[in-house]
Amino acid sequence: MYHNQSRLDLQFLLSLLQIRLPYLNHSPSIYTGNDYTITITGIGKNASYKGCDRKKQCIEIALASDYQDGHYIWKDGNYQYKMSPLDNGNYQLEVIDPNGKVILNVSVRPNP
Repeated sequence: MYHNQSRLDLQFLLSLLQIRLPYLNHSPSIYTGNDYTITITGIGKNASYKGCDRKKQCIEIALASDYQDGHYIWKDGNYQYKMSPLDNGNYQLEVIDPNGKVILNVSVRPNP
């Protein structure tokens, strides 16, 4: 009985890895605009965010807080980072401070 339980545990673990592997292997999408570079790696709520300014000061967030129909939200403390698709293939990046004020609003385009 113990041997069968170990086999089931191993099969369960392997099934979890198979579900996660596509997200781990997803190539990053890079967007640029107004001296900002945004890198999104992964899909949906499993997407990570890395945003850098022209001085190479960056912030990284491991997982999206919300994702729906191409709209991403990442949270870092009380700050929100929103990426919303535009009709032309670009994205609108908004950074919102803890008081709800938009402190950055810039259009970014995909890098080829």
